[in-house]
Amino acid sequence: MTTLFDAVPDEPPAGPPAVSRFEYNLLRIARFLLGHMPADQGIQLVLTANPTPPPCLSAVCLKLMRDTFGKALIPYLVKVGGWRRDTFLHGDKPERGRIWERRELAERTLTFSRHSVGFLMWLTIEKPIEAKNLFTMPSDERTAGDELFFLLALDALRADPRTHAGLVGIDGFSANPFCRLMFPADFCELDLPLPDFAPLFASPRAALLECLQPLLGQRWMRSERAKGQIADWVRLRRVGQAEEAVLTAYLKAAEQAKRKDLARFLLKANQGLTVGGEPQPD
Repeated sequence: MTTLFDAVPDEPPAGPPAVSRFEYNLLRIARFLLGHMPADQGIQLVLTANPTPPPCLSAVCLKLMRDTFGKALIPYLVKVGGWRRDTFLHGDKPERGRIWERRELAERTLTFSRHSVGFLMWLTIEKPIEAKNLFTMPSDERTAGDELFFLLALDALRADPRTHAGLVGIDGFSANPFCRLMFPADFCELDLPLPDFAPLFASPRAALLECLQPLLGQRWMRSERAKGQIADWVRLRRVGQAEEAVLTAYLKAAEQAKRKDLARFLLKANQGLTVGGEPQPD
């Protein structure tokens, strides 16, 4: 797999980095999608079209993008759950520790395809709610790093409901098993097949799932509580059906992979619903 940053030199050119206006806006959108910019500022960049992109992105821009991804995604995974001394199966045996203690580097190394940059360029060029051609992303070219990036992007884009509603149907989100598992209600109005959840239980996606367990528990608990605020019974039924379909497919894949420990977030969500408060760690 060719990674996003294969062509980026290890050492930056002499002098302060310089990028074009288009690249500057693209990098700011990347920071917004990764949670490193206020939502009101970031969504304004997304809603502003830049229809004259350069022939290609500069090496300086790609270097800065690599730094942005690394300094956002790794701390994110550590913060949401990777720092916990938790126990998960490794092979047939339980292993306890933080994510970097339980998993070798090769099992938690993320790569990115050209589609992560492609999506950022599309968002920078187009005004999403008026775009004639939606962004496409072949499933066989998608990496675990891409899927994690699109998961954060989906959450960030809900800062503008129209943009969020118009983009959930693109395959970077709708065919992304992390997005469907974390936010099943986002897709309840769409008649789209479920993604294959089986790849989630192999490295490096399994390591991502281990980190995301606490956040998944919180999301599912809050989604269940939010149903009390849905006045439209048709919408309520669709949300319930979407969640049931996702859980049925996910739990079946977990059982086949012998990784029922990666469904622990459901127990935590139920704990929060019955005991009260947020799901508590072990």
